[in-house]
Amino acid sequence: MTFEGIMDLVAVSLGAVGGALARYGVTKWERTAAISPWNIVGVNTLGSFVLGAASSSKGLSDRARLLVGVGFCGSFTTFSTYTVYAAGLMKAKDLNAAGMYLFVSNVAGILAAILGARLLPSEY
Repeated sequence: MTFEGIMDLVAVSLGAVGGALARYGVTKWERTAAISPWNIVGVNTLGSFVLGAASSSKGLSDRARLLVGVGFCGSFTTFSTYTVYAAGLMKAKDLNAAGMYLFVSNVAGILAAILGARLLPSEY
C-alpha cells in the first residue's frame, strides 16, 4: 500500500472514531431523556446534511471528504437501527407509525442532503 493509501485509511479511521463517539453521546442522551425511535430520524437527517455539505463542497480535499463522509457520517448515522425500529413498529402492528417513520426518515434525509449541498459553495 502506498503512503497516500495509508493516509486515506487514517483519515477514514479518525472520522469513524469521531462519528462513533458522537453516536455514543446521542445514545447516552437518549437513554436519559427517554426519547422515542424518532431520534434516529434526527441522527440520520443530521448525517445526511453533513454528507451533502461535504460531498459538494469545493473547499474540501478528497481526503477530508473521506474523513467526513466515509468515516464520520458512516459511523454516526445508522441504517441498521433505522430498519430495526421500523421492523419493531411493523411487528407491533403499528403500521401507521411505521409508514410515517419510514416516510419522514427518507424525505428528511433527502431534503437535508440537498440543503447541506446548497449551503456551501459547490463544485457542481
